[in-house]
Amino acid sequence: MGEYYKEKVKSLTSLRSNLFTCVIVLTGGVIGLFFLDAPLPLRVIFIIIGMYFGIIFLLNLLSINDEIDRNLEELKK
Repeated sequence: MGEYYKEKVKSLTSLRSNLFTCVIVLTGGVIGLFFLDAPLPLRVIFIIIGMYFGIIFLLNLLSINDEIDRNLEELKK
């Protein structure tokens, strides 16, 4: 059973690093929209969409951290 939790933690750690990379790229894209020479309503729409996905990714990142903590507690037992 311990081997299962070890593999699960490895998988979750990989997923967490991928999500963190996505958040960084998404944040850079949203900030880049401020420098775009496009109509304001179009930029506002894309900024809102980007912020929405950024919040979703951050919430997933936090839930993965919690799940990693739970799995590590199970490994300690």
